[in-house]
Amino acid sequence: MLRLASIVSACALALGGCYLSHDRDGSGGSGSDTGIGGGGGDSPPFMCHTSAGATVRFEPPMTHDVSGVRVTLLGASADAAVNGTRIHLDLCGGTPPCPVDLVVSDVGDALSGLTFPPGASGTLTTHGDAAFVSLTDQRDCASCGGDLDILAGALTSGIGPSITVHVEGTSCLDNCGDTRSLSIGSHGGSVLASAGPRIDDPPLHVVVVTDYAEPCARCRCGTPPIDATGIAIAATGAFAR
Repeated sequence: MLRLASIVSACALALGGCYLSHDRDGSGGSGSDTGIGGGGGDSPPFMCHTSAGATVRFEPPMTHDVSGVRVTLLGASADAAVNGTRIHLDLCGGTPPCPVDLVVSDVGDALSGLTFPPGASGTLTTHGDAAFVSLTDQRDCASCGGDLDILAGALTSGIGPSITVHVEGTSCLDNCGDTRSLSIGSHGGSVLASAGPRIDDPPLHVVVVTDYAEPCARCRCGTPPIDATGIAIAATGAFAR
C-alpha cells in the first residue's frame, strides 16, 4: 500500500512539472518555453506550456454561448494592450446599432492587410473558449462578393464548418507531453501550422499561439488533451488583399 501511494505521488509531481506555467525568460514575456530544470543543472527538463494562450472575450460581455446570431461587420483594429485584435460587430443590424467587440488576445494585428466591405454581414457562434464569425459581402454589384471566416480562441473543428482543423504530426518532448501541429483548411486551401509567426498562404492567414498538447503515457494518468489556441482566417474575394 505504501509503494502504491509512492507511485501515485510521483505521478502527480511529474505531471505537475509537465504543465508548470512560467514566463519564457522570467521577464514576463509570452511564448512557449524550451524547458525548466527540476532543481539543478543536471536535472531533467520539463516542457512547459504557456500559461494562457490566445483567448477570446466580448466587450460588453456576453453571458452565454450563442449559435448563428446575425451580425454586421463594422471593422477591425489592433489592440496593443492584449497584443491582439478587436473585431467590431453590430448585433442589431439597424439603427441604433448594438456594437460589441470580439477581442482576441496574443495573435497580434491578425487582420492587417484584409479589406472590410461596407455592409458585410453574417453570423456569430461561440462555444466555450472559441468564437466563429462567418461573413459575406452583401453589396449588389458585378465585382463584389467574397467571404470572411474567422475561428478564434481554441482552434478546434466543429464550431465553424467552413474552417476545418485536424491534428497532425507529433513530437514528444522530454518524455513529458506530445505537442502536435495543425492542418487548417478552408475554401480549397490548407496550411500546416504550429506555434510561431503568422502564416499567410491565401486564402488562409493563421496564427497559432499554443500547440495542441497531450500527455505522454509517462504516468498513465489520463489527463485530457489541450486544444491549440490562436486565430484562423479565410478571406476570399472582396475581403482578400
